[in-house]
Amino acid sequence: AYNANPMSMRAALRNFAELEVEGARWLVLGGMKELGAAEREEHRGLGTVVAEGPWRGVVCVGEMGGWIADAIADAGWRDERLIRCDSNEAAAQALKGRLRGGDAVLLKASRAVRLEEVAAVMKQVLEGRS
Repeated sequence: AYNANPMSMRAALRNFAELEVEGARWLVLGGMKELGAAEREEHRGLGTVVAEGPWRGVVCVGEMGGWIADAIADAGWRDERLIRCDSNEAAAQALKGRLRGGDAVLLKASRAVRLEEVAAVMKQVLEGRS
């Protein structure tokens, strides 16, 4: 969750898709900062790639995450697997009732998005404190 650009996002997705996981794979994605005039196009391009992956669900956070979600929806995702959230707290709450034992979650966005907040809330949930 500490660095994101179009190349690193795609590499992380490829690696995560190939990772042996007991349960399902989930993504929590936020914006890639500092892309300039290409930012909307790059986020939508990422969403197109995401839509083809083996994900149980995708949580998109913030405005730029919404651009990713738009492309995923345009690729045909019309169900509860695509979750849009305005905040990291909302993303953590969305995951809270959906994750099962053995599931894996990839959090990826630029540092400014602070997706580590999602991980912190989920850790509390797993430890039974929330």
